[in-house]
Amino acid sequence: MKPPARNEMLKAADGESGGESPLPLSASAGGAKPASINKQALTLIFGRGLASTFTFLIPIVLARYLAPTEYGTYKQIFLVYSSLFMILPFGIIQSLYYFVPKDPERMRTYLVQAFLFLQGSGLLALLFLAFFGKTIGLYLHNPDLAPYLFQMGLFIFLMLSSAYFEALLISSQKIGQASLLGFFSEAAKTASMLIPLIWTHRLADMMWGMNLFAFVRFCFVLVYVVRSYSLSWRDIQWPAFRQQMAYSIPFGLAVILQVTQDKFHQYVVAYSYSAAVFAVYSVGMFQLPIVELIYTPMSQLMIVRMAALRQRSTREEIISLWFDITRKLAMVFFPVFVFLQLAARELVVFLFTPTYLSSIPLFRVALLSLLTAIFLTEGVLRAYAETHFILKNTFMKLALTLILIFPFLAWFGLSGGVLTLIVVLAISKMLMLWKISRLIPLSLADLLPWRDLFSIAIFSTLCGIPVLFVKSFEIDHPGLVLLISAAIYSLFYLIFLLTSHLITFDEKREIARMVRRVGELLPATSKS
Repeated sequence: MKPPARNEMLKAADGESGGESPLPLSASAGGAKPASINKQALTLIFGRGLASTFTFLIPIVLARYLAPTEYGTYKQIFLVYSSLFMILPFGIIQSLYYFVPKDPERMRTYLVQAFLFLQGSGLLALLFLAFFGKTIGLYLHNPDLAPYLFQMGLFIFLMLSSAYFEALLISSQKIGQASLLGFFSEAAKTASMLIPLIWTHRLADMMWGMNLFAFVRFCFVLVYVVRSYSLSWRDIQWPAFRQQMAYSIPFGLAVILQVTQDKFHQYVVAYSYSAAVFAVYSVGMFQLPIVELIYTPMSQLMIVRMAALRQRSTREEIISLWFDITRKLAMVFFPVFVFLQLAARELVVFLFTPTYLSSIPLFRVALLSLLTAIFLTEGVLRAYAETHFILKNTFMKLALTLILIFPFLAWFGLSGGVLTLIVVLAISKMLMLWKISRLIPLSLADLLPWRDLFSIAIFSTLCGIPVLFVKSFEIDHPGLVLLISAAIYSLFYLIFLLTSHLITFDEKREIARMVRRVGELLPATSKS
């Protein structure tokens, strides 16, 4: 489990669609007041939360329908996929989050250029996997891998060709539409994967189902964008493209280094061990959807809001925004870390069956990454366009990974791979915090809301005492233990939050309003 490294940008409120897209309201434009970042984040988080309920099912179902060796093959396929899908956009998608709010008059120019770049990148992935699939399978000591890689190349081509769409919607102030897109897209992708697999128990059929989904998504996005934004080849402007690439290239190089550093330990394990052992390692690295669900939209929204605040030179508002987001992430990730450490065994057994009991120590080590996810350092650096520093920092991470991975694997076994990732991530976060202290500027002692962080950490730990009491009864059913423990922990932690100064009155009212809306939907659903 680790904080996502690829998705790091977002934005502000809902707008209408119609002929041409309304231009984003920058903070410096005067007029309309920007929507609350809390409301924007809640909208995105709510949509992604619903979507994640579908995505969450994929590895769990596969672990039950496939033997460990087959499940390890699946994880190797998606290791290759995630590596290429993260590298090949080369920062062009993230550039939309920066340039569209900054220069809305040339939005169509940046969009067309991003689309063409992504098409070329996807074609490159398809050709690479078609010609080198057998070589990759031999390197990973799994000849069964090769036949699936061409199908994966086609999937990458189609998905990259529509990967800019969410960035476009959010940068155009269409937060609600972006949230719906995430929900329906993930739901359809999950169905396209699981239905063929459950029906035939064949990975090849699952891959073709994924490609059918990707093709339908590509056609929908293309028709929507061409009609809604009146795109034309004439919108291409070479000076704007050079400017866009000047921003993207350092970011893209950083992503290459980041993916290499992030995935290298997995490739080493896949090369050194069998597919069945790699399946155990992958379960230990299982990432709960809450990380992507919370971390990504908060980081994305902060980038756009902080970039707007910088144009007005409001240092106090920048500091307030940084403190506010750090505090909110701590309120989520601290208690989740404590609870999952206590309930790790029950969670792994419940989700993946006792077959993967040996994954539990790996999972506990990987949970440490939740603590580093509290600090949205990458988002701040991108808001300040410090892509060169991100590149240098990522190079340092890669160098440390190459130095540590082999001795750590020799000393600690499979846990050494996960531990390498955690050590490198912690050092990287400290360096980025130092850089942020120079940019804002703030002293290191004043850079974080220390009092709030300590309060959250202490109460998160104390709320774990009732969980230990529940576990002392040694209930045989792991699902029941999880349910009771989660309910008790959540109750105690909720009492702490509501009686603390960490949540403002307006935020409590907004949460209550959302709860009422959900409650109003339930009777309507039951009647239908």
